[in-house]
Amino acid sequence: MEKNAKQLIEKYKAGNCMEEERKLVEQYFNVLVQGSTEWPKLSKMRESFESGKDIPQQYPLRRNTFWFWKKYGIAVACLLLIGGWLGYTYLEKEEPAASIPMVENDALPASNQAILVLGDGRRIDVDAMGSDSLIREMGVNIQKNSDGTISYQEVDDDMPVSYNQIITPKGGMYRVSLPDGTKVKLNAGTSLRYPNRFVGGTREVELVGEAYFEVKTNPSQPFVVKSRGQEVQVLGTKFNITAYAEDAKVRTTLAEGKINLKNLSTGAVKPLIPGQQAEVQGGRLTVQEADLTQVMAWLDNTFVFKGTDIRDIMLELSRWYDVEVDPRNLPNETFYATLPRTLRLSQVLAALEHTSTLKFTIQGRRVTVQYR
Repeated sequence: MEKNAKQLIEKYKAGNCMEEERKLVEQYFNVLVQGSTEWPKLSKMRESFESGKDIPQQYPLRRNTFWFWKKYGIAVACLLLIGGWLGYTYLEKEEPAASIPMVENDALPASNQAILVLGDGRRIDVDAMGSDSLIREMGVNIQKNSDGTISYQEVDDDMPVSYNQIITPKGGMYRVSLPDGTKVKLNAGTSLRYPNRFVGGTREVELVGEAYFEVKTNPSQPFVVKSRGQEVQVLGTKFNITAYAEDAKVRTTLAEGKINLKNLSTGAVKPLIPGQQAEVQGGRLTVQEADLTQVMAWLDNTFVFKGTDIRDIMLELSRWYDVEVDPRNLPNETFYATLPRTLRLSQVLAALEHTSTLKFTIQGRRVTVQYR
């Protein structure tokens, strides 16, 4: 049993874990030790642990604390290996820093919220629409399904094409099924513009923000996603695009299939294969291996920070919790953490405080960051 647990930890250090195994180790760490007085040291230990290094001597733990971590780490890992998904589900329900009381001006995580803008300018709060309700627009029925998604059904092909836009505000997210059956999940602060029916030789949509696409295969009608400075062309595949206006780079990450990415500034085109990420910034287009665990974490309702700069973290939190953050003059800090997106803002900030010398303050809808 102990041998199996040690093997799991070694696999994690080497980066050879299966997704389920990785989550077991990270959830164990977050749930068990975040309330510990040794959290800053344990966090540094975890940082080295994730990068495949041994525990650094400059972060020694008190003997009884390390014994506690080692003993119960092995025990919990063994229990999870025996219990499988039962153990995993139990840990998933535990919230790190759950004992932190509610604070004034605290913010709740994002929920299903979106505005549907029709071709005639009507703005519809889709969250307020009843299940199975219908909207008729230019020969197309727009329906809210029982699972909360929006889908399209053409009923009259003699009508002209109308363009719709689905918008998620800060603090919102949503899923939509496009007229061709392509499924899209929109992250907070995102907009997607698309026709209510796809005609012609391509299926074109326009994205600002972040979205995950599962494109319906149609070899005779390629699917095209236009975002700032780039154009992605696919036949049928799964990929993620991050194209927020406040981000310097547009990132496209391929999970499945194949895509061609075109830099609109230079006309350069590069193909991507699964596991690769393209970055476009001005006239520059680069491709590298992606950390799919980190990129796709938002789909699993999780924050994953791996050496992530505080500026990027605060921008992400500002969108998810609908708060204001001044990204200028932020301290030079990076973080390693895996946290559920279901936590309140104060809980996430408290966890970040424990791993740094920073202090976060919530003032109304604004978060300030400073050294303690």
